[in-house]
Amino acid sequence: MCPFRRRPAVRLPDWSYEPVIGPRSVRFAAGHWYVTDGGISGETAVLIGECGEHEGEVSVELDSAGLDITTLRYRSESAPAFHEIVIDSGAIVIACEDRFKSASLTSRAACAALLDKAAPPTADCFAVSIVAQGLSVGIVIWPEFGDGVYLLNHQRNNGEHLLRIHAEHEDS
Repeated sequence: MCPFRRRPAVRLPDWSYEPVIGPRSVRFAAGHWYVTDGGISGETAVLIGECGEHEGEVSVELDSAGLDITTLRYRSESAPAFHEIVIDSGAIVIACEDRFKSASLTSRAACAALLDKAAPPTADCFAVSIVAQGLSVGIVIWPEFGDGVYLLNHQRNNGEHLLRIHAEHEDS
């Protein structure tokens, strides 16, 4: 008997993957949205709010030190004031829990397959929007530093939330 087990093939939904370069308008799917390291389940998932379907924006920028700052503009009734996210998959995934669970994207194997599919198409692309039927169901961000602890800063501005993810991770 072979000591290595073959992983079952993961069937990904028929979603499209659109590069995010600079500011990009997106139409968010309704549901509970989390910031994760790939999987929806687990201790590392941070709830950023329950959203109705709405227009929003995602942008990825470099600050003066050349570090990535991702900003997400969205509408939700509530959101945490401040958190951090621990990444060990090399990518930050902002995901609609309802869509990911219904597509069975909760296991590590499924999330690894999704991250392979959502790889950035060019060197100047740091994020990819995952789209189903015209709605963004997730956003994958590929920070320059890869694994680490990333700061999540939420602000409320004119009835909308701004989520800023600082890619300068802590050295702890």
